[in-house]
Amino acid sequence: MQLDLKERGGVSLLQLNGRLVDGHGDQELREAVDVLLDSGRTRIVVDLSGVSAIDSAGLGELVAAARRVARAGGALKALHPRERVVHVMNVARVLPLFEVFETEDQAVASFTTDA
Repeated sequence: MQLDLKERGGVSLLQLNGRLVDGHGDQELREAVDVLLDSGRTRIVVDLSGVSAIDSAGLGELVAAARRVARAGGALKALHPRERVVHVMNVARVLPLFEVFETEDQAVASFTTDA
């Protein structure tokens, strides 16, 4: 799993590329979100467009990350998940836990409308 971070308008955009599965991506996501939270960043968008596969460990880490961010007073939102990822999230009934956006502009703008 490759993770890239960029900032835009006070929002942290975390781009995931690869497999978000047990032992390959779940730990990296956890560490990346923890680093963001430790530095006071609580407005996070996770770009899932590059995620080719996700399993229960990956889903679990996404949900856990969203909860940690919420406890810190922020929000973790999802950006453009692939159809396969959306299907797995639906089957596991975790998709409703996330605000999902199709474009980066929409995801970033959603934080200003939340305020």
